[in-house]
Amino acid sequence: MDSTELTPGPPAKRARREDEKSGSLDLSGTTIEIVVSSGVTFHIHKNLICNASPFFTNATKLEWAGSTSKPVELSDVLPEVFKIYMAFLYTKNLDGGHGPEYSWSLLTNAYVLGEIVMDPAFQQAIHNEMIRVTKNTKKFPSIQSINIIYNGTMPASPVRRLIVDLCASRANQDTFKKDTDGIKKLNPEFLQDSLQALLEHRQPPKGKKTEGQGVCSKKPKVSNVSKSKP
Repeated sequence: MDSTELTPGPPAKRARREDEKSGSLDLSGTTIEIVVSSGVTFHIHKNLICNASPFFTNATKLEWAGSTSKPVELSDVLPEVFKIYMAFLYTKNLDGGHGPEYSWSLLTNAYVLGEIVMDPAFQQAIHNEMIRVTKNTKKFPSIQSINIIYNGTMPASPVRRLIVDLCASRANQDTFKKDTDGIKKLNPEFLQDSLQALLEHRQPPKGKKTEGQGVCSKKPKVSNVSKSKP
């Protein structure tokens, strides 16, 4: 599996490192209002979230340019997913109140949220949690979760590679058996990546000849045929 590290860039990198050294978070200043799916509203310290996310830095700059204060809208983000991000910002841990293990649905949505808000530190934490889940359980991402990742990330995303490697090493004829209609909706890039990974992982069955050892590599036996007398 690709274990490429995601490294935070400025200003998130500098701010988070300073927080880690001091052991404290910047909870000074005002809070901002964030509205997610179903109209659910969150309030979070502006300095805290802007230090971690260039997206919110830009969003609050647009707010300053206006005459009135407006909430930042993330209408496609589920409340339970934003709770995970909010908890991570305040505690630096993944604890959104869902117990010791997250579902693939929550993890994939959370990773894409990290992509939207441009917070690589959060994405790295989610990626690490995905690896932990794959080691501790035999659960496989659903078709919906696979599409969430492929529709919300770039081709070089390490999470894409993680899911593809899972498919190559664990998937079998029963993996998507209960969702035959969903298979038709799988992201084409995932299908292409999975085929390549399957070919890379493929091992010839025991007792079978590998390439270069086929029947054509040996001369065929020719039986003796008696010549007929004239």
